[in-house]
Amino acid sequence: MSNRENEMRSPMGRKFIILIIVLLCTQTLLRALPEKNEFEITHFFLDIEIIPDEHRLKGEATIRLRSEINGLKSLHFYLRPSLLVRSVKDENDNPLVFSQNKVERIFPNSETSLVRVKFNQELSEREAIKIVAAYEGIFYMPSDFDPQESRYNRAFSSVTKEAAWLRPVQLWYPYIADKSMPLTIRAKVPSEWTVITNGELESTAEENAKKIFVFQEGQISSIDIFLFAASYISKSKTIGDFHITAYFFPHHRDFLDPYIEKTEEILSFYTQKFGAPDEEKFNIIEIGMGYGTGTGSPFGYGISSHLINLDFPLIPHEIAHLWWGETVSDNLGEDTWLHEGLATFSDYCYRSEKAPDKRAKREVLFGLLNKAIPIGNPKTLSVLEGGAKHAEGFLVYERAAFVVQTLKHLLGEELFLKALRSYLEAFRGKKADTAGFIQVVNSVSQKDLNWFFDYYLRGGRLPRYRVKSIDIGGKVRGTLYQENVPKHFKMPLTLEFLTNKRSFRREVEVKGSKKKFSFDLEKGENVSRVTIDPDFEVLGVGDVLEDRWEARSLRLEATEEKNFQRLEPLLFALSEKNPDNAHILHEVGQFYFAQQKWEKGIEIYQKILSFEPDDFTFIALANIAAAYELMGDKKMQRFYLEKALAKGSSMYSIVRSLMDKLEKLKDDS
Repeated sequence: MSNRENEMRSPMGRKFIILIIVLLCTQTLLRALPEKNEFEITHFFLDIEIIPDEHRLKGEATIRLRSEINGLKSLHFYLRPSLLVRSVKDENDNPLVFSQNKVERIFPNSETSLVRVKFNQELSEREAIKIVAAYEGIFYMPSDFDPQESRYNRAFSSVTKEAAWLRPVQLWYPYIADKSMPLTIRAKVPSEWTVITNGELESTAEENAKKIFVFQEGQISSIDIFLFAASYISKSKTIGDFHITAYFFPHHRDFLDPYIEKTEEILSFYTQKFGAPDEEKFNIIEIGMGYGTGTGSPFGYGISSHLINLDFPLIPHEIAHLWWGETVSDNLGEDTWLHEGLATFSDYCYRSEKAPDKRAKREVLFGLLNKAIPIGNPKTLSVLEGGAKHAEGFLVYERAAFVVQTLKHLLGEELFLKALRSYLEAFRGKKADTAGFIQVVNSVSQKDLNWFFDYYLRGGRLPRYRVKSIDIGGKVRGTLYQENVPKHFKMPLTLEFLTNKRSFRREVEVKGSKKKFSFDLEKGENVSRVTIDPDFEVLGVGDVLEDRWEARSLRLEATEEKNFQRLEPLLFALSEKNPDNAHILHEVGQFYFAQQKWEKGIEIYQKILSFEPDDFTFIALANIAAAYELMGDKKMQRFYLEKALAKGSSMYSIVRSLMDKLEKLKDDS
């Protein structure tokens, strides 16, 4: 090739490369631009009938939409597969071609079908159309025993003979993703039933021994439509800025006033901490036992009937969703932690502040820490991955809550609450995301905390803390070790020193892998123990959590190998080291039960009950009942079964098994 050809080809080659770069940049820019909204829903009318005796749901959804593009050809929505679409028509009653096929779940615990509707002609930009989709079918999730899983299934949404609870993620209506719309709901139910759903009640009417309720909502997210219905008694009360109504089954009449008062207390507590929510009307709704726990909604919370008691289990979490999930809208996927983690944090924040003493407060937070970190601190999915992949719930509930607790420790309560209030205001009435939350925290704190969020939200391993110390020359000197963290990771930690004269605390900030410390001692003073993070303020593995894991390991080894005598001193030493820790005492109780030393085991669980632990009372009562069953004492078994069930628990499968045992005892007697 001649030099002249090289000179000609070189500029052409450069132009070609430049052209490729321009094209790539253009494609990248186009991908970065938000996708154009294909259509807007101008009104969504949902006409349903609930037929309890048949577990059946009939529905007709009228969807008015306006195209935002030229050439809109179709619409698709999601529906539970058991609800079969019978017809789809346009405003002129002309049938439209549609298909309904089962597809991969779009939400956890939710069978999913995709319905595709083809328009008779393409829509031009700003052209409107009305679609009417009629569907019906069995909408019943049995709460039965699964022998393969050895547990009872929960009915996340269901139409039963006693009640209906319909949650959006179980797709009881045509769900069109990521839309906001005006909503009308017309619900036909048995004449003695009441309906609670989104919006304002516009009218009620009687028709052929049925009652019809009509509700109107000005604007709502397509993922926020809930409906509850049953034969309710109700009571309303206006307290301060809140109008609270309780809807309970008739046999729970005596709980109406206590639940209204407790709800007002929690609403006021959260308002003082975080600021006012958007909604001032709030409902407490009893739902079927089969649901198993509680559920938040834009207009209040639902709670399973077996949890209605004067310990008020679960309701602080569900009420917190009025802030994290409603005032700041739900966001799913990676951002799930923002509403579930913040609601769980709020729940534990309320319970720890209401705890009667410091010991009880520590037990509340240790219970959260114990749930946030699996035994042994293995590498797990990150908090963000846990939400995106619908993985283990603890990642977006308890672990995310303890991330928030650690942030509170890092910032100090005043600055932390200022950041949360700012986040609430910045995203009031909007969907939040993780980046937005971090931006608000960084702005309010005037710190770059990206390192903190990168580690705790995007990492799968948590810090492990150890301390080594020695008394020398009137001082306690030592090193605080911080494992599983990058070099730039830093955390202030409290060390509690127990000596022959007193206990005292000091703060140590450790950056990277370790930090040396030295503190003065009094004359003749010797340190017998150093406890890391005694109030459980930091998400990490310290000595108390490792003691709890070691106690469990010793108990299991003793049970499997039958070497109780050899391992007993080791287990009891851990118990003596942590005398107020209900989790470690539980292992001691199980250690005795494994040897059929029932009375000694019962004595341990009675000691746990004397602490009045928030999370552990039900477990202690259930274990005492089990011991009396094995001892053949049916009278005492029944007594403690009734106490455990009166206490209630969100551990639904255990609750159901206790109920079965109690029912059998009643039948036998």
